[in-house]
Amino acid sequence: MEHSSSKNNIMIVHTKPGLLTDRFTSNFGHLIGEMLNENGIEKSLQPQVELTESETSYTLKVSLPGMTKEAIDLSIENNILTISGEFLKPASEEETTLYSDISYGKYLRKVQLPKSADTTQVEAIYSNGLLHLNILKSKNTLPKKIEIK
Repeated sequence: MEHSSSKNNIMIVHTKPGLLTDRFTSNFGHLIGEMLNENGIEKSLQPQVELTESETSYTLKVSLPGMTKEAIDLSIENNILTISGEFLKPASEEETTLYSDISYGKYLRKVQLPKSADTTQVEAIYSNGLLHLNILKSKNTLPKKIEIK
């Protein structure tokens, strides 16, 4: 915002377009955005993932700190892996939360698996807040040595 004055004691204020709406959005919009997505539907948390590949398999790591394995749901349909569940805040009548960066609520993450993934050969292990999924590659897509006769 810039101020300039003239001889008639008139103050002209130059502002950036959208300044008020930008300030409202930055101060209050995130509160609404944390609860709803663009369509007004309750938004889910999205766990962070890492997908790596070896010659024979894919490994997917999903960050789910504080979860129990019973609270994690996994499914595969049309080569899309869905990870879902809910991370509930422990109820306490003795304590009042003053500040928290921990995200509680429902979570959902969909991961499109590569076409060469064999979705019938998946092993899942949950340890120390990380879900490890080992997904074998389809035997049809593995490199084959061709013998020359």
